[in-house]
Amino acid sequence: MDICPALQYSKEFHCKYEAGEGIEPLCIERNGDVVFVAHTYTQNGDLMYDPAIEFYFDSKNQKAEALSYELSGMGMYQDFQDGKLPNEKADVEEMVLETMFPNIKDYNYELVDTDLDAEIDENERCMAEKEMSR
Repeated sequence: MDICPALQYSKEFHCKYEAGEGIEPLCIERNGDVVFVAHTYTQNGDLMYDPAIEFYFDSKNQKAEALSYELSGMGMYQDFQDGKLPNEKADVEEMVLETMFPNIKDYNYELVDTDLDAEIDENERCMAEKEMSR
């Protein structure tokens, strides 16, 4: 994903992006092979997802598979693990590819917060890429 190059070389990180007034912030986190992507807003003091999707991310083959989907404002949570809800999972994956990711790209998000080093050593990046490809 162009907006988050860290997906290619880091196994654990948190990045928050903003795109200006009227556009919900975007959060991308990775913990091992699980990637969390969410648009967020606050309602009555609660963090809401619009939506949040967890993926299993296969770095070596550059593939992702939806694990769960949450749309807080509608009280919707779907768990796709262990083959549950295959039709809904397919719908979510299609929505992500056809709508969510293109919109993220079009909104021109800018990184505003991260736990990644701003200047990562190129040797460190190459070593991480080799480790992830094993």
